[in-house]
Amino acid sequence: PATGRRGLMPVAPSEANADATNTATLCKDCPLGARCANNTIQGNADGFWQAPDGSFLLCPNPLACTSLSVCAPGFDTSSPMCTGCDTPNGYGPQAQHQCASCPDPWRSWLPMVVVWVFLAVILGRNLLFFHQTGIV
Repeated sequence: PATGRRGLMPVAPSEANADATNTATLCKDCPLGARCANNTIQGNADGFWQAPDGSFLLCPNPLACTSLSVCAPGFDTSSPMCTGCDTPNGYGPQAQHQCASCPDPWRSWLPMVVVWVFLAVILGRNLLFFHQTGIV
């Protein structure tokens, strides 16, 4: 599971203990859901979403949210916490907070068309045979 705690952050002088003499060495944990490096918050950790107010929220589908507030393929990056599907690129809802690639319409119709053509050819050959033999 994504913990989001990666690295340490320097403590601001206002947060430091008044008795501490060297505030430059005081650190605190990176906020839960954040990705930290070089003593700064770099963005959200995988599985979390960075809200407009700067807070970090656990995504309803942690696999949909990747770092830098970008959604995994199939999910709509413009939707909060990657809850929407990337419908312009052929993805639709599969289950709650999950998206799947929609099948191409021809994939479902093509087998049916092939069967109908095959049946029409068989029927046509039989009718031609019966007509030529005088049965019909």
